Amino acid sequence: MSSQLTVYIHKIGEPIKENEEDGSINMINIFWLSTTPTRELYDCISATYNGDTEDLPIYGKYHRVLTSEMLKDIDDFYKGQIKSLREIVDKSKEEIKTNNDIIAKATSIDVVHDLKEENKETAEYISDSEQSIERYDWLSTHFAWAKEMVDSNNDYKKDNPVYELVYSMD
Repeated sequence: MSSQLTVYIHKIGEPIKENEEDGSINMINIFWLSTTPTRELYDCISATYNGDTEDLPIYGKYHRVLTSEMLKDIDDFYKGQIKSLREIVDKSKEEIKTNNDIIAKATSIDVVHDLKEENKETAEYISDSEQSIERYDWLSTHFAWAKEMVDSNNDYKKDNPVYELVYSMD
């Protein structure tokens, strides 16, 4: 089953309405995440089905405010993933260096062949990890950018903000 997360800019106090004909919503869609990035955030933010909407006339069944605390949790998650992957990359690069030192001193062709194959696999793993680091950085940047967008549009009304971030996630 697929999941998705959509982040919007919402005018505070304005009820969220969905156009039943075309499915459009009266908010500005900032970005959308597909299944894997959405599922990775399940520990940071929860799904948005609210059930009965009588108590939630503004946000309806499928939307919630993306609070500063949630944004911090998301940022911490991405920073943690990036840190962990960078440590793995560094350790893997050291492993390749150690293998290369052994290769230079090896007298057995089988040892050389095995270590070269191991280095190749480790290099592919490093490449995959670096791509994941870029992806997490990209995702983190999108959340920071959305927060900055709302904050900069609320600067002139610090005591009475006009906009907030809202999300829907299933």
